[in-house]
Amino acid sequence: MDNENWHGGMNVLILFNSYRSQVVATAWAFWLPPVLYGIYFHRKSSSTSILQRDQGSPTHKPLPPVKKQAKAASALIVRHARSAYARSAVLAWSGLYAASLALFVHAQTYVQVLWQDIQRDDEEPAVQTLVGAGGAFAAASWSRTPLPAAAAAVQATAVFLGSYLPNIYVSYVAYIVMGSLFHFTITLASAKIAAQLSDESCFGLIFGINTFIGTVMQSLLTLILNQTLKLSTASVYFVLSGCYLFLSLFWLLGWIFVLYNQKRKVNMNN
Repeated sequence: MDNENWHGGMNVLILFNSYRSQVVATAWAFWLPPVLYGIYFHRKSSSTSILQRDQGSPTHKPLPPVKKQAKAASALIVRHARSAYARSAVLAWSGLYAASLALFVHAQTYVQVLWQDIQRDDEEPAVQTLVGAGGAFAAASWSRTPLPAAAAAVQATAVFLGSYLPNIYVSYVAYIVMGSLFHFTITLASAKIAAQLSDESCFGLIFGINTFIGTVMQSLLTLILNQTLKLSTASVYFVLSGCYLFLSLFWLLGWIFVLYNQKRKVNMNN
């Protein structure tokens, strides 16, 4: 009973601290200086007109209407996105980025429920964050293209064992392995995508689109597995394990196909 009261008090404290942080962050935002121009909306030419108007300059140009600004911004966003995703490397690594994000977030969301099914314990091992940071640093040294396939295969094994074996410590270790490999994969994918982008203004757009797609994929997993099929927690993790295995095979076959085409082109040129 004392243990339950302690956990309840900690949950209230965490909720209060989160709410307080949001209030402070919102209040602090009102004191930030205004941004004169952005990449897509309120571009530099428009902001110059605003500055000239505020200074009383008689030569300032009238601002274009909002509808025209939105149309120009949309056209620029589409042009940047089309230019980036036209490169096969960006498209492939972006797909890996979104899929890895969706699977990990879904597994992370229901891991407390899984542990409660195995054992009445709701403490998440903090070592996962530390090991995850190590996985991100490892991506700087190991950046070969086929590595995500091996990482996804290990994640598939870890997710399966962590949900199949009724041992809380095995599940902890499996979660740590899955999380560290997620950080490794996501860091590697981010580096590969950034290396292919020539325009710096595309960085935020492309990674924002990839994150949005990953969030949509995770929402679809929730809709299908948890709300429509209403699978048990262990069954959900079995499906996630299969998804990781499919991602591993798909990436491996894609890498083999690209390698084969590259060698064929070299032989044709020789």
